[in-house]
Amino acid sequence: MGERYFWIAVSEIAAVAWKEVTDESGKSLAKSAGFISWGPVTSEALSLNISTLSSHRSGFPTWEGISPPGAEEIARSWKKSARARQRSAAVTRSNAQFVDLPAGVTLYSGGPGKPVFSIPLREFLQRVHSVAPNWELPEPANNFSEDSIVTIPRSLARVPRSVDKVLVVDAFESRRKDESVSDFYERVADFYREMLPITGAPTEILFKAAGLDKKPTAAGWVHEARKRGKLPPTTQGSLK
Repeated sequence: MGERYFWIAVSEIAAVAWKEVTDESGKSLAKSAGFISWGPVTSEALSLNISTLSSHRSGFPTWEGISPPGAEEIARSWKKSARARQRSAAVTRSNAQFVDLPAGVTLYSGGPGKPVFSIPLREFLQRVHSVAPNWELPEPANNFSEDSIVTIPRSLARVPRSVDKVLVVDAFESRRKDESVSDFYERVADFYREMLPITGAPTEILFKAAGLDKKPTAAGWVHEARKRGKLPPTTQGSLK
């Protein structure tokens, strides 16, 4: 097992500390370990989904080690990375939402090692409305694309059982004509980081959310994002 401490800035005066632990199987898990603010905490910092900042994100300065960065260092780095934050739309928009199923509706998951259950949103709604015709998706999932998917992540499917909660994941759009290559792989990295702690299978979810014919395409996107430094390097048997 190994441990790694690092800090990620969340405003021009504040940073969150993370402790990343790698178990004997090589799997890594990051948990928040502290917070420092060199002044009043801003609404900008409080509005962030801190859980999505457990690994490097473009526009959010990162420092290795257990010692926190100083006030001037945070301020200077935050100002320098402002343009990168503006390009990262995923910082302020979640791509997924947990939804409680209405009474009388159940879905069944497989056991450990089984593929992640997922169906298109339109098919999911047909199943639900056959039992609860007036049920509606809560916000913001009700604004997701009709090409979104509904999945039972492995965190809810450790043993075969009926589940009463699902994860709705918005469709992932392939590279747009007006989108730079760099910005596309930034979106891939953002999506991967958000899915990692809640699904345990970020590449598989990317494959399904993008509506791809072949899973290796999604794996290739993730690999290229790592090559470009938008995701941290990984080792055999671990996800980061």
